[in-house]
Amino acid sequence: MSEEQKQPKQTDAVLGGQTAPKRGLVLGGLEGLKKRLETSNSQERLIALQQADNYGREGLKLVKTASIKDKLALAKSRNTPVKVLYLLAQDQNQEVCDNVVENPNTPLEIVRELARDGVFQAEQKLEEIARNPNTPLETVRELARDGVFEAEQKLEEIARNPNTPVEILKQLAEDNNWMVSEAIAYNPNIPLETLKQLARQYSEVGEAVARNPNTPLETVRELARDGVFEAEQKLEEIVRNPNTPLETVRELARDGVFEAEQKLEEIARNPNTPVEILKQLAEDNNWMVSEAIAYNPNIPLETLKQLARQYSEVGEAVARNPNTPLETVRELARDGVFEAEHKLEEIARNPNTPLETVRELARDGVFEAKDKLEEIARNPNTPLETVRELARNGVFEAKYKLEEIARNPNTPVEILKQLARQYSEVGEEIARNPNTPLETLRELARDGVFEAKDKLEEIARTEEEIARIETVRELARDGVFEAEQKLEEIARNPNTPIEILQSLAQDEDWIVRSEVAENPNTPVETLQSLAQDEDCLVSTKALLALDEQA
Repeated sequence: MSEEQKQPKQTDAVLGGQTAPKRGLVLGGLEGLKKRLETSNSQERLIALQQADNYGREGLKLVKTASIKDKLALAKSRNTPVKVLYLLAQDQNQEVCDNVVENPNTPLEIVRELARDGVFQAEQKLEEIARNPNTPLETVRELARDGVFEAEQKLEEIARNPNTPVEILKQLAEDNNWMVSEAIAYNPNIPLETLKQLARQYSEVGEAVARNPNTPLETVRELARDGVFEAEQKLEEIVRNPNTPLETVRELARDGVFEAEQKLEEIARNPNTPVEILKQLAEDNNWMVSEAIAYNPNIPLETLKQLARQYSEVGEAVARNPNTPLETVRELARDGVFEAEHKLEEIARNPNTPLETVRELARDGVFEAKDKLEEIARNPNTPLETVRELARNGVFEAKYKLEEIARNPNTPVEILKQLARQYSEVGEEIARNPNTPLETLRELARDGVFEAKDKLEEIARTEEEIARIETVRELARDGVFEAEQKLEEIARNPNTPIEILQSLAQDEDWIVRSEVAENPNTPVETLQSLAQDEDCLVSTKALLALDEQA
């Protein structure tokens, strides 16, 4: 102990002291203090212990070694110095610590330390302090940092209160307490910058930030992208609001907000939606909205084509739209779009669909169109020209119908002629028809129709046709073998009339002229003419015949 510590103080009631103590008599200095602690008077011991901090560490040791009874009294007393209270706060006895807590002179810091050590009484005291309306805000904030529930609640109340000054809200926002920050986020007066800061800083605060009416839409969208449920709900509420601008709804739809997509689909389907808005929606790269647009009967043709090219999923709707051009529907059908195929079948079944359209659909392989063409071909009222066109398109019933017409003996000659000229596929049937004119048969034979050639040879062989020598000659000129033979027979037949011989003498075939020259009934004048024939064999035979007649 230093000399200074050994010296008696004025307040020590010792021999030689300058002033008498308030309570009792003790020896001077630390020893005097120790003597005072030995008294049976509890009040004297209390006073002595309260003065122990005047003797430094040695004095405080006396406090540590004091009895529990004295410690309890010391902890309760309002006259106990702070240092002594601090020492008592570290005592192992729970009751001593509790008394320190209850002492109104115990500094807040000591109570906070006791609370951190789990002293229930200290925790309770801190909650009382937090509840006290006179406790400074800064103190409440400190307690909240220590996790004092009542302090956090108090701060939350302050943070939510719309009457709380903005400056205080800003201060509370800096306390790194997410529950208080959440409460701040609900306050309608919170500055925008602070609101954004909280949204970035605490994911837990996102729900409150999303609910705050002052939170910018962009911030709510960011929170929704981060999966904040309240933000997602808020966006859906915004979409449902009839006053929300269309552009905002479009932005939310791009973010994948289901309500926004539904709203745009409703707008897109509505026949009263202006065309300009439909065009804008078509640019949003949302296939569901585009599908809805495709059902709108007012959508411009160019936009409709664009959607059909852009989205395979939209094909069904585009096909169903009454304004979709047939060519576009056909393209969709070629791409395998079921609705387009179905639409083409409906078009084919429609009795008002032009024949040319049905023929085009049939060429595309539309079954209903093919079936429709077969029906048209079977119809007895279908014009022949139409049947012929259908036959050229490969319609079986049309071909069969033409064959029936070609075979029918009651078919007018003019129709047979038309068929022969314009539809050679039924040439065989036309050739077999007994009413087919000779000229038509000759045309068919020139086209290589076997039945026509056969029919011409049959005509050439017929005896009754001798009188119709010109017909046989025409057939011979066409290269009909039987006609050539027939002419040769007629030319050498002695019963052939002179008029016919004279006519055959001018035939193109030198063999026929040769036979005329040898015929005994050929007149002299005719022989004389044949004697000048360019063919030497013919002229020789004619000269010989003239010699015989001379």
